Amino acid sequence: MVGCVVDCGTSKIRCTVVQSGMIRSCHTLRTGAGDAASVGGPTMLRRGIARAIKQALQEARLPEEELEWTVTFGLSTSELGLKEVPHLIAPVGCEDLAQHICVERFEDVAPGVFYLVPGVRNHVDPEAFDALEAIDSMRGEETQIIGALNKMETTLPCFFLFLGSHTKLIRVDSNGCIDRGVTTLS
Repeated sequence: MVGCVVDCGTSKIRCTVVQSGMIRSCHTLRTGAGDAASVGGPTMLRRGIARAIKQALQEARLPEEELEWTVTFGLSTSELGLKEVPHLIAPVGCEDLAQHICVERFEDVAPGVFYLVPGVRNHVDPEAFDALEAIDSMRGEETQIIGALNKMETTLPCFFLFLGSHTKLIRVDSNGCIDRGVTTLS
């Protein structure tokens, strides 16, 4: 069984090919949603995802026809990506994410079934003007947090800090659910 895991970020698309539970190759394409937003639109990001998958399969020496599934998250599930998948409202746990995965086919991108993981956004009262500073969302970090919680022994509640083009601090509550986040540009 051959699959791909695609993380589409602001400046990079990362594609990992998995065969029978083993990583066969990893490929990073230095383009992302930031490029799509400024110059190329959704078509550019779609082509980038297709190119990253194709290159990762070539590096794994696997024919494209053997690809059965692709799990994708991050900005590939935004309005600039393959299909916009609505954010879930925090608190969100692993089961919540799994229940809201969107299943699609994008034959122009790659063969097989695509599983699109939704992002998470803070719960904010839309009527409360003073709550504007609490508005925040994530696409991609939620999958990393769920993966880390499944692999690490940690005391809950806890925080995860993501450093990059924008820094995120995300709180996980005592039930292991993503509770809220805050983002700052750096």
